Amino acid sequence: MNLLEVVRVLNLTTLIKYLDATGLSTTLKDEQGPFTLFAPTDKAFEALPESTKQSFLEDPAKLKELLSYHMLPERKWTYEFGKDSLVNSLNEPDKLRLNSFRYGKVC
Repeated sequence: MNLLEVVRVLNLTTLIKYLDATGLSTTLKDEQGPFTLFAPTDKAFEALPESTKQSFLEDPAKLKELLSYHMLPERKWTYEFGKDSLVNSLNEPDKLRLNSFRYGKVC
């Protein structure tokens, strides 16, 4: 199962719409990975103002940049998240800081 199929199984419909609008769905579907995707839920997208959601669709390049920032060009498991570990995002040269929390504290 590729990552796009996982997103579909999880019924992340808004994310699917945005992935399709940017062409990133093809990247995930064609199994060019492995990838790690930090995927917002539909509820998270619903919390955004309508103007923000509309601007995503009006500027696919900006949306692609935003979504790519939430993707890693490698598979990362939660046990690999460390205290302030930096990893490359798909939107190079941007990096993501990964932390693991337990009981409200960074592990």
